[in-house]
Amino acid sequence: YQELGTENYLPLFHLRQKLQPPLSREELDKALYSLQAEDKIDLSALQEANMYTEEQIEAGIPQNTGGRLFFIMVQ
Repeated sequence: YQELGTENYLPLFHLRQKLQPPLSREELDKALYSLQAEDKIDLSALQEANMYTEEQIEAGIPQNTGGRLFFIMVQ
């Protein structure tokens, strides 16, 4: 996030571009949920979809309630 100038948050598609491969989508999602459970990061949903491409939005983590977790924030 520092090189992107986004303060303490990062759109998930940036992380996927760096870590997939070697990690699978499922492995990365599991690692993110684990970090969230340890209160090291927070995951939040996308609010303004018009600022991102469909491919970037698809990189988010789908939620049962609709929408996607899209941003990673460092605690």
